[in-house]
Amino acid sequence: MRLFTLVQLSLFLLFASQSVCAQSKLTETKQSSVTGLALPDGSKQDKRLLSVSAAKAVLEMVSKKSGATIKNTEVLSLPPVTANNFNVELLKNHLQQNGWTITPVDGEPQYLWLEHNGKTVLVYFSNDKKQTNLYFGEASNTPVVQPVNTGNTQQSTQPVQQQTTQQEQTIPQQPVYSPAQPATNGYQFTSTNFDDGWTS
Repeated sequence: MRLFTLVQLSLFLLFASQSVCAQSKLTETKQSSVTGLALPDGSKQDKRLLSVSAAKAVLEMVSKKSGATIKNTEVLSLPPVTANNFNVELLKNHLQQNGWTITPVDGEPQYLWLEHNGKTVLVYFSNDKKQTNLYFGEASNTPVVQPVNTGNTQQSTQPVQQQTTQQEQTIPQQPVYSPAQPATNGYQFTSTNFDDGWTS
């Protein structure tokens, strides 16, 4: 019985020491080591293996579409936007002031590609109620990035609308034929499928 208690106690101490060790890998930081971006007070860098691996996977979902691989990942946890007004627009402004060229990722509003002095970085930014997540992933190669159309969408869609109306006018109308009801003497059966697997 004492051996069982001793094993339980040693397992508890092992898990407790790992928990303390894991918390020590969550350190306060004032600046991003990947981009040099100054961070708001209360920002923390998460160096835990599981957090870094998960952030790298999130970044690689987008980087692989551009043919790039992520080699170095930085995981930052910032206070919520309500505490310091640090939102995506402020992030973009600070990055541009530091000399980074920003390219939005088409169809992915939480991601940005950054380029500065031959260094390419993919950014993931999300605001939650309790914190703001900011991931930087340094790309090992230059991605193939499609430029996002940021022009006036009204002007670009107007010629398309005119073109479709001209096409509609030139297409001859095909007559529509409805099937004739068969003449029946006696019983008539119909079946209906309600997309639930049953027919009646």
